[in-house]
Amino acid sequence: MVRGDMKKAAQKARQRRVMAGLTAVLLTAALAVMAAVLPAAAQTQEQAVKLELYRRQPEDNEKFTARDMLPGDTLTRYFAVRAYHDEDIELLFTADVTEEEKALGDVLQLRVADADSGRVLCEGTFSSLDGQAFAHTLTANGDGQSTAYYRVDAWLDTTVGNEYQAARLLADLRWYVEDDGGLTPPTTGVAAQIGLWTAVGAAALLALFLVLLFARRRKEARHG
Repeated sequence: MVRGDMKKAAQKARQRRVMAGLTAVLLTAALAVMAAVLPAAAQTQEQAVKLELYRRQPEDNEKFTARDMLPGDTLTRYFAVRAYHDEDIELLFTADVTEEEKALGDVLQLRVADADSGRVLCEGTFSSLDGQAFAHTLTANGDGQSTAYYRVDAWLDTTVGNEYQAARLLADLRWYVEDDGGLTPPTTGVAAQIGLWTAVGAAALLALFLVLLFARRRKEARHG
C-alpha cells in the first residue's frame, strides 16, 4: 500500500514537472511574440498617429493644429511612420505652415525627435523650419518594412507675451521619400509576419510534443 502511494506521488511529481516545463515554453513563446510585435516604446506606439509609405504612395502627412496656447504650454504628438522598402531609404520630413494668426509661427517652437533614440531631427520656430526638408535614413532589415517613431513637441517659451494666447497655427507634418526611391508594395511586409508566426508555430509544436510525451509516460507508468 505504501509502495503504491509512493508510486502515485512520483507520478504526480513528474506531472508537475512536465506541466511546469510546458508552461515555461508557452510563456517564452508569448514573450517572443510580444517582443516581435511591440518595440521598446510600447506606450509611444499606442499614442502614435499611424502613417504608411510604399510604392505609389511615397508620402503621407498629418494636420497639426496649435491654438489658445499660453506661455509655457507644450503640445506633444507621436507618429509611427511605416515604410515598405528592400533597401536603405532616405525618409524626409517637412513642416509646412498652411495658416496662422498673429504671426504665431515666429514664436511657436517645434522639435521633432526619434522617439526611440532621442536624436533630434529638427528644432526651431515653425517659421524658420517652414518648407525645409530634414532627412532620416531607414536601414533595410530583411523584413521588407521598418517603422520609425517620432515625438513632435510644439511649445511657447515662458518669455513670449500673452498676445499670442488666442492665436492659431495650422501646419502639415509630412513624411515622404523622393521618387519612390527604394519603396516596395505593402504586400512585401507579409514576409516578416510569416517568420513571426513560423516561430510561434514551432513553439506550439514543441508544447504538443511535451504533452504527448507526458501522456505516453503516464500510460507506461500505469502498466509498469
